[in-house]
Amino acid sequence: MKKKICAAVCAALMALSLFACSGSDSGSQSSGSGSDTSTQSASGQGDKPEEKAPAIPTTLDKSVPSPQFSKDSGFYNTEFDLELTSSDPNAKIYYTLDGSDPNPASNLYTGPINMKNRSVEQDVLAAKKDTTAGDPFIPAFPVRKGNVIKAAVIRDDGTRGEILTRTYFVGVDREKNYPDVPVISIVTDAENLFNYETGIYVLGQKHDEWLAEDKKNKNLEGWRHQANFTQKGKEWERPVSVEFLETDGTTAFAQDMGLRILGGASRNHPQKSLKLIARDEYGKKNVKYEIIPGNMRSDGTGTVDKYKSFSLRDGGNDADFARIRDPLLQSLVSDRDLETMQFRPCIAFINGEYWGMYCLIEDYSDNYFSNNYDIDNKNVVLIKRSEVEDGEESDIELYTSMLEFINGNDMSKAENYDKACGMLDMQSFADYCAFEIYIDNSDCLFNNDNNWRMWRVREPVEGIMNADGKFRMVVYDTDFSTGIYNGGNGSRDSFLNSAMNGNNLKDDQMGKMLSSLCKNKDFLQIFANSLLDLRNVNFEKKRVKAAISEISKPYLALMNETYRRFGPAYIQDVDFLQGKITELQGYLLKRADNFPDIVKKNVGLGDLHQLILRTGEGTVQLNNSEIAAGTELYTKYLSDCPITLTAKAPEGKKFVRWDATGISLPDKTAETITVSVTADGELNAVFE
Repeated sequence: MKKKICAAVCAALMALSLFACSGSDSGSQSSGSGSDTSTQSASGQGDKPEEKAPAIPTTLDKSVPSPQFSKDSGFYNTEFDLELTSSDPNAKIYYTLDGSDPNPASNLYTGPINMKNRSVEQDVLAAKKDTTAGDPFIPAFPVRKGNVIKAAVIRDDGTRGEILTRTYFVGVDREKNYPDVPVISIVTDAENLFNYETGIYVLGQKHDEWLAEDKKNKNLEGWRHQANFTQKGKEWERPVSVEFLETDGTTAFAQDMGLRILGGASRNHPQKSLKLIARDEYGKKNVKYEIIPGNMRSDGTGTVDKYKSFSLRDGGNDADFARIRDPLLQSLVSDRDLETMQFRPCIAFINGEYWGMYCLIEDYSDNYFSNNYDIDNKNVVLIKRSEVEDGEESDIELYTSMLEFINGNDMSKAENYDKACGMLDMQSFADYCAFEIYIDNSDCLFNNDNNWRMWRVREPVEGIMNADGKFRMVVYDTDFSTGIYNGGNGSRDSFLNSAMNGNNLKDDQMGKMLSSLCKNKDFLQIFANSLLDLRNVNFEKKRVKAAISEISKPYLALMNETYRRFGPAYIQDVDFLQGKITELQGYLLKRADNFPDIVKKNVGLGDLHQLILRTGEGTVQLNNSEIAAGTELYTKYLSDCPITLTAKAPEGKKFVRWDATGISLPDKTAETITVSVTADGELNAVFE
């Protein structure tokens, strides 16, 4: 229950909020260089928005000019007067400050509009209480805010030009408050999010209808409740304007897009994950910008510079824990034979109100594969949890025929396994299963038959990477793992045995494929090496520590404001976050110690032995992993699972030989060797 606070305390808290949240910043002015998007929430009436005149319909006419703004979107130290002009001297310009589209019933522009520091104003959206079936969290202080304005030229006959949107953060020092991360301004009519019947961010009518169906429903945990925000599909997508302000303050892109709520149980979070989609109907069918710097295409031919959609993720299961689980875990296996999402931390505002820190991630779709390979998106088949997500209805037969063949035939027979290899990329499937088992994911293919996808091309395309018609695995949503709910403990736990034997999978035929394939010795060796490669290379202790240190920096610097905005109440500051990150690191370090014995116990295939690999001046490919020059790697492998190594000389050098201790080599001068680790030993690559 909210406590009443006396007027004197209110005044003190308001003053404190100025210091904590908005702070009259005094750095140099930084402004955006670009075009569209911005909003400002209405003047603040809590759950009762001010009465607005009903909208008067208008018709878009591209011959009608758009208004010009005297300032670009961005960050400004002091307030200023914004001027709107038009190339048509007789034009009337209408504007709004609450995210709604301007129409002849909106504000008529008659003179400069004052853009000021709004962070002290009463919250509107942040004061909403109907965004979760759990306990609502209302910020103790006003959240940081920006000015948003939508404007359009509207003629007397009702025709109008393009609606343009701008966002102005006044009194906000970009470098001080949001260093090194982009700021994303999302602007929309508040009704799209908070309307009782149609708003996608609230409990709404769908929740009341669901409660009325069964009186017992109200006793269920909040994340099990049905609500407006649990609805899915195009019907529950809403139009928004999006402006992407880069770390230097400039506008990287600005365009209209579609917005959906994203996730499973996390839809009940006050800060919800969001999916943004570009479509022709909104103006542009793609976002043509390198949203994630350095994000290499899956085929390795350059960076991804076009996105059909992307997501702002609140952390899912990890939202109230370490926050970095999913981006960390996916980044550590990005070199495996898997599709993984690249990411970038960011800050979001909705209708000018601070909406917290998010992880911006790629979004899987047929367009994702088209943008990452030279593949026609209409030739892409994407299966999610045994259903066609992208493709044609008949494509389900490609999936079910593979499933039925692998599970219905003896894979120990070479002819059956060879046929299966033409349907499924075995290295990809082995890497996927090994990864989910290594992180002990409680919400994956082998647990709840959840959070898995696979893809292929319908018709093979010669000369294009991964366009051979085989199914390959896709990784996402890995948060429910790595000891998240037990304080980072459980590094000795594993569902490896049940996965390999198909136990506890009930009717989950997809999960049972691993059990069927493990009857083939060739696959079993691939799978065993994948399990140990993850431990030896991807989750090697130094690599884990370095990755956690790097990924956690922006979160530790910026999450305090998110906690003040969304809670929960038991989280006070980033000391809590640091503790959860430390728990995660502790789990992964202990997992590396315990995992080889788990593999030996459940997989068999001989004894475990340590191999110390030194790469010298060149690089070495160990099975499917590239090991950097100058590395000393402590590995463990099973004696009955041969490993393959390839030495790669740096420029100006040549490979000479392998120096081995305790290891028998077929040819010490061969660049590529296959060896069995039948005893503890050392292997050095020598270049001259």
